[in-house]
Amino acid sequence: MSESRPATAEETAPTEEEEVNKVTHLQLAKQYRADELRSHKVFIQKSTGKHECTNCSWEYDIEKSDLMIIGGMIKPGTPFSELHSNWCCPTCHVLKSSFKEVTEEIPGLKVNQGYSLGGNSMTTGQKIPKMLSLNPC
Repeated sequence: MSESRPATAEETAPTEEEEVNKVTHLQLAKQYRADELRSHKVFIQKSTGKHECTNCSWEYDIEKSDLMIIGGMIKPGTPFSELHSNWCCPTCHVLKSSFKEVTEEIPGLKVNQGYSLGGNSMTTGQKIPKMLSLNPC
């Protein structure tokens, strides 16, 4: 039976390759965590109540509808979703399906939107006038 002797410092010290693997593993773990945090950076898209024609850029506004156009028949306050599927753009006559919703991006992490005094769910354009009214300098 062979006797076991205690390992020397040289034998227990990690090799250069093992050190590189540890560093690489640590860098990969940090990169994974950074990517995970970036994936949470989802911004809320808030509807403006407007829809834009992708053909001619005419804008349907829920507040104005199409009454300002000659022959317009839709009453103000009618949501775009309630328009008939055969409704068409009053300027270029493409169908309703050719419109895209106009949205505003609310800055900040989506997970934080419900916090604060309602300021986290405001667009930048809404925050500035609110801040000016609170601090009249």
